[in-house]
Amino acid sequence: MYINERLLNCVFEDESALSARGIQKEDLGALHLPTGKIIAGDPILPDHLNAFSQTVDPGAYTVSVYLQEERPSLAAIKFSDKKAAKWEMALCKGQDIEKLGKKNTFFGYDVDSGKGSFMDEEILQKLNTLRGGFDNNLYKLFRNADCALVAIKECLQKLNMDSERSVFDIFTESDTAAVFASGWGDGRYPSYFGMDENGKPCILVTDFRLGRNES
Repeated sequence: MYINERLLNCVFEDESALSARGIQKEDLGALHLPTGKIIAGDPILPDHLNAFSQTVDPGAYTVSVYLQEERPSLAAIKFSDKKAAKWEMALCKGQDIEKLGKKNTFFGYDVDSGKGSFMDEEILQKLNTLRGGFDNNLYKLFRNADCALVAIKECLQKLNMDSERSVFDIFTESDTAAVFASGWGDGRYPSYFGMDENGKPCILVTDFRLGRNES
């Protein structure tokens, strides 16, 4: 199984330690998770998005990206101030970690638009109402969000996509998605939950594998 714990653990380092490793942290803001069922994936490919089996308490949590060579190497959602005592691969329904026998194999999500994201399962259900015509609506919504917390209702207003009020009005001011460039671009990328000493998730991290040669 592929897991780069040395790189994952850098999310607990301070700014000076990160800088020494050529990593820059950028906070995007608070992502709202109304159900605590988290989805990570290419936001332009909703058919490929599924919530992780591991859930967290509903709330608003800070999303950060960790840049190497000005590209996101890691993207993280922090659920508490505790550090990870162990790392577990983030799995969706039907995925079995016991089936990953080889050193560099992993479960992850596919990227075809050069973007990754975090969002709540409820937000995905709402976004599915915008689909149509090769998903042009979703493309317009996320195309310029290379590294940003997207306030969906605000973006819809700017894009004049609120003509169908029954669709527009299902979104609230707190409906958000965190969108970021996916490292070097298209590919497949794994995510991991950092579990604290009590076995509770304290952070979720997607590894865009820029540091895959680090060990």
